[in-house]
Amino acid sequence: MLSPRWRKVLRDVWAHRARMLLVVPAIAVGLVAAGSVLNTWALVERATRLGYAASNPPAATIKTERIDQALLDLVRADPAIADVRGRRTVRAAMRTPLRSVVAELFTGDDFGDQRIGLVKPEAGAWPPVDGTLVVERSSVDFAAISLGDEASVSIGGATVTLPVSWIARDVGLAPGWMEHVVYAFVSPATLESLGQPSTSTDLQFTVADASLDQDGVRRIAYRIKAVVEGTGRSVFDVLVPVPGEHIHTG
Repeated sequence: MLSPRWRKVLRDVWAHRARMLLVVPAIAVGLVAAGSVLNTWALVERATRLGYAASNPPAATIKTERIDQALLDLVRADPAIADVRGRRTVRAAMRTPLRSVVAELFTGDDFGDQRIGLVKPEAGAWPPVDGTLVVERSSVDFAAISLGDEASVSIGGATVTLPVSWIARDVGLAPGWMEHVVYAFVSPATLESLGQPSTSTDLQFTVADASLDQDGVRRIAYRIKAVVEGTGRSVFDVLVPVPGEHIHTG
């Protein structure tokens, strides 16, 4: 004998049977779709993590005044350091054939011999040729720009028109379309043509012990910070991400 509560449930279901025939399949489809989205996200996250690890990302970045070969050699001599490089990042205004955007220009000492934060060429010529831009893949659609197009780049009062000579992928960057910024790689000479110094200011390194956690890397980073300051340079920031974790997988 059914209880009054269950008899009421059955009566309500029968009274609204037409609606139930619509609701039940809709819920089933929704559950299947949600499962598909979660599975897809898991695959994307795994691919992102593996691709990020394969790029040999920097374990830490120390922002300072200037970096020369003597400082790189000094840091590389530390037994805890696997490799080291210098980079410089500059914000610029960019005008592409269809829109005006904010750009981040990267230049460095390792474009011809990449060992840290590998940039994967996709089309065109690498490393960046003087007087040209290499645009990062995730920025292409946002910038509405293609290989062979020209972009006007301005920093301060200097404006230079540069052709896009290459499209490349840097998996260590947050997607340009998400950040609303155009990432581009330029040679030191190109940056100087915009009235900017090309001297590296971002000291990036990898560590010899790949099993270290964030605190372990941070201890090394602050020891290197002291080394940098010991040469008379100021240190403006020390950045230590979670090892092996991409900015968009955490």
